[in-house]
Amino acid sequence: MAAEKLKVVNDKKVHFKNLTRIFSLYKFFDFIASVGEKTLELNKTNLAEYSEEKQFIYIPNVLDPGSLFKHRKESSLEKFKMFNEDMLLINDQREHGRVRATAITAPTVNGKNFINIGRLSPEKDQEKLLQAFALLLREEGPIHQLYLVGSGELEKTLKAETISLGIEDNVIFTGQTNKAIELLDKCDCFLLSSNHEGQPMTLLEAIALNKPVIATNIEGNRSVLGDNSQYGDIVENSVDGLLNGMKKFLSGEMKSSHDFDIQKYDNYAMEEFTKMIDHRD
Repeated sequence: MAAEKLKVVNDKKVHFKNLTRIFSLYKFFDFIASVGEKTLELNKTNLAEYSEEKQFIYIPNVLDPGSLFKHRKESSLEKFKMFNEDMLLINDQREHGRVRATAITAPTVNGKNFINIGRLSPEKDQEKLLQAFALLLREEGPIHQLYLVGSGELEKTLKAETISLGIEDNVIFTGQTNKAIELLDKCDCFLLSSNHEGQPMTLLEAIALNKPVIATNIEGNRSVLGDNSQYGDIVENSVDGLLNGMKKFLSGEMKSSHDFDIQKYDNYAMEEFTKMIDHRD
């Protein structure tokens, strides 16, 4: 949260005033809940001036298995041909017999499909990811694809970056879509390039879907994956770190377990929430 307060967009600290006001109210609350254990420790240190240490607690988010796996029974992301290319329909609006549709390039069968889901903004740092992906294609050839799912203030900048790097044909910007989880399930590897996170839900969703993940070495990601993850790789928070992670995945050396127990995880989250309520009473 302290990092978000200092985030700069277009040379302005866009959240400095509003977050400073919010932080000043912390002293009036019983608890300040962080969604990750390592994020909790970070917040204790970085927000110490606004509250007492005993106010800080840890309560993880919960997953919704019904929503997460619904598409496997009712898939709507089917391939169709357009301009002699395989496409996926991700959005459509119908009104008075007129259909406005958004289609994206379908996952490739010639290489691997990487995916990142999140706001296109500085803290998510997709620019670093694009640079790493460009280096990968330079070594491997233009056979892999990268999906960037989401929208944000850096969308134009990131699209320009793909052109500058010469990878615009291999990077698919989907925009906002309610088919994000279904698209994630069709891809081969989830990438998280963030510079700070609380508890990234997309990371949890990826491992729940048994997708290998590559995530930068930050507190929020380690809170989800652990320091020695069995679900993928925690890599150096840099272009080289992401590149090495992708190369390790392609070589088959990455650890990837399929034993994430959603019900056990959700039960733990609810128990922690209940403890907080009981303690308050």
